[in-house]
Amino acid sequence: MIVLEKERAAVGLAPNSGNANYPNYPASIVPRGEVTVNPVDWLRWLHGENFDKQKGAYITLASKRPEYKQHTYHVSKIISHLDEWMGDNTYALVNTAGSASRKADNIKLYNANFAELDTLKMGIDPAEVAQDLASGKFGLPIPSGVLYSGRGLHVYWLIEPIFADMEELVFKWRQVQYALCDILADVGADPNATDAARVMRLAGSTHPLVPGFVATLDIWSRQRYKVYDLWASLPTTEISALYLDATTTERVGDKSKGKSPHAKTKWVRYRKKPTEARTAATGARTRAATRGTNGGGVSIKLITEMRLQDFYTIAAMRQGVGHRAYLLHAFALLAYWYNPDRAQDIALDFNARALCPPLPRREAIKYIESAEERRRKGKKPYSDPWIIDKFQLTPEELEKLTIIKSDEKRLEIDRERKMRKRREQGVKPREQYEVERQAQQAEKLAILRRALEITPNATNKQLADALGLSVRQIQRLKKLL
Repeated sequence: MIVLEKERAAVGLAPNSGNANYPNYPASIVPRGEVTVNPVDWLRWLHGENFDKQKGAYITLASKRPEYKQHTYHVSKIISHLDEWMGDNTYALVNTAGSASRKADNIKLYNANFAELDTLKMGIDPAEVAQDLASGKFGLPIPSGVLYSGRGLHVYWLIEPIFADMEELVFKWRQVQYALCDILADVGADPNATDAARVMRLAGSTHPLVPGFVATLDIWSRQRYKVYDLWASLPTTEISALYLDATTTERVGDKSKGKSPHAKTKWVRYRKKPTEARTAATGARTRAATRGTNGGGVSIKLITEMRLQDFYTIAAMRQGVGHRAYLLHAFALLAYWYNPDRAQDIALDFNARALCPPLPRREAIKYIESAEERRRKGKKPYSDPWIIDKFQLTPEELEKLTIIKSDEKRLEIDRERKMRKRREQGVKPREQYEVERQAQQAEKLAILRRALEITPNATNKQLADALGLSVRQIQRLKKLL
């Protein structure tokens, strides 16, 4: 990244000597992954390899030179229009819209959590921030990649796609956005860059304030997080605890405008005061058993949404192995139980995004309709043992899934849950009980030994009365002397 020398001097950065291998980088930046300035690479990395084959999906392109303008294209046409937009300050929609309108209410698929860091404004070298993110200094999961924007970093965490219908997971996505903004506030996180309909700088575009610079994407990983796992792994700060509280699920006035509490406007009001988000000792979140939950504070709806996302993971592990029809049918059946009105669209999006190559539309609809017929007959979604057997999932592969588990793993999880509950109730582990019992026994033996030295002819009854023990205890202790 080439930064004007006077700007570097103004914020106390060393003169830019350049990088022989990557001229767009300062000397201090070492690329960690696949480096590209191709806008199509940015789109395929963020929206998925087959993003341009989706039905009813749109992406917005925008520019500011200096007037702002934007246009929303169907995904099948966007690549052919890129050349018209490339240049200074070119942006593209991070998430996928469901219509030709860039509004939060029109977002169809959520593809990533992100943060926009203006590090130059904070007087920080973006290379240092990238190093800190890669080393986990902020306590965050390792990002999927960063884009050097010219005045800082755009940081992305790719996620398994979330459909707009998945209200519980969309809520978790928003919580993660606001928490990331708070956690990264000291390195220039923009509080206004948190909304679902956000456009971000496109790889390959230029920056008018930084002559010679080209926005460069450094792809660290193509693996996608599950947003629930991302939510669960974030560190808690005084403000982010409010967003990460699992019991705070009902909100008023949140219109998804992307305003975090760091912005000057009030973005949300809560009907109730949230409880403590995590305990200080263990970092565990509090859970409240409420109606519509599984007893642990996690709603059945959220579990179903995470189960739908597990199918994306299975599809990624089974690409080209001949399981496409069964995968689509099983996914569609679960979608019909989740949202009958939108199930066909959700299943077709799964076919376009997850299956490689996608099934022809007519064939896909046949399998989806067979799932709908099965749902009308009252058949429930396929069980975990059926899924594990049908797709031949190994124990290592099952570890990558959030909800779908083997019976043995479920028993293990249940035992661990019961054990945690017993510990919270103050029940001590067996090993600790045994240590304390042996210590008490040793103390009683020492007292009995001294008593026998003083009164060697005392009866068991006399010793029991003197030591406050039963005759039977005295008899047992004498056997240990």
